[in-house]
Amino acid sequence: MKVLFICAEYPLPVKDRRGKRLINIMKQLKKQGHALYFTGFSEKTNPDKNPLFETLSLYAPTPASGDFRQHAEPAYKEKIKGEILSLKPDALFAYGIEAARYVPFEAKLPALADFRRCEYIVLQRENEKSGFLKKLTGAVEWSHIASVETALASKFSTVFLPTERDRYYLTKQSTLDITVLPEAIDTEKYDISEWNPDPERLLFTGSVMEEGNLQAVKNYRDRFGKDFFRRGVSLYVTGKFDEAHKKSVFCEYVRPMGFMKDIREAYANAQAVVIPISGGIGARGKITEAMACGVPVISTKDGAEGLRLTGSDECILIANTPEEMLAAWEKLQDRAYADELRKNARRFVEENYSWNANGIILADELKRALK
Repeated sequence: MKVLFICAEYPLPVKDRRGKRLINIMKQLKKQGHALYFTGFSEKTNPDKNPLFETLSLYAPTPASGDFRQHAEPAYKEKIKGEILSLKPDALFAYGIEAARYVPFEAKLPALADFRRCEYIVLQRENEKSGFLKKLTGAVEWSHIASVETALASKFSTVFLPTERDRYYLTKQSTLDITVLPEAIDTEKYDISEWNPDPERLLFTGSVMEEGNLQAVKNYRDRFGKDFFRRGVSLYVTGKFDEAHKKSVFCEYVRPMGFMKDIREAYANAQAVVIPISGGIGARGKITEAMACGVPVISTKDGAEGLRLTGSDECILIANTPEEMLAAWEKLQDRAYADELRKNARRFVEENYSWNANGIILADELKRALK
């Protein structure tokens, strides 16, 4: 089967999480035996060949087309339509809401889309933390964006979103055929046998340059840190920081590690990864990566929000108070218990948050679109 990807950015080399998600979607479809083709936009119009997909052509937006992501330019759209008529693909896959605007639906081909960044969803997330005045003044803008984006989404056989919360936001506006394709983990990269924990070492992964991470680390410092420090335990924080953070965030029991080229080095000797989020929107990516690496996770209920856990999944420790946090840490001193928890966690990730698991979802949705 021929699948043509229409994207607003060329995915190689991979630069960020967005690009990584696209490449992994492609890898799964390639593994299933589909022939993949690419058309879209890039400043580099002659990319190197790669074994994953064939590039039909790339378009370099001109200075006058700076708004090409928000409003599809007719000339580019017509060129892409011509390529589709020439290639005769079996299905189209639009990656990103920007690329979705360039899909020629009049070609009557089954079309799927991954709305990796839906502006309406982003604004709704920010709205949760806003005051009454901002919510009120933003209502008109949000309503307009929602109508535009849901109208676009309704044209596709299936729209993929990263989280259940995203599905909730978008389906509030319209009845859409939405499937959650979670932010998945490359489980093959991690080996749980490499865990050699130091009981005095807790870990938080994420730069305090980002507001959500900053608030989580401050929450640990102010609510949990001193109780752990009395037992000789410190929290180590990966990721970039600046000089101001040395005084405003870090202290003798919250210590910066800085940017790490290989995060597995930080996981290797951490007794647990701590997710001390209060009132946030969860940290699924941090949790599932730790699980894949075989490091126990202690999280607040808010931190684990959105994780596909059931009552029978004993693979994470939930703790909301200082007493519960300490009790969870003490449980992990029992190596047999910790190892059982780690094995359960790894199995949970493989079944729910691996790219192999996502591949099954992609295959099912592609079959359904072609019916």
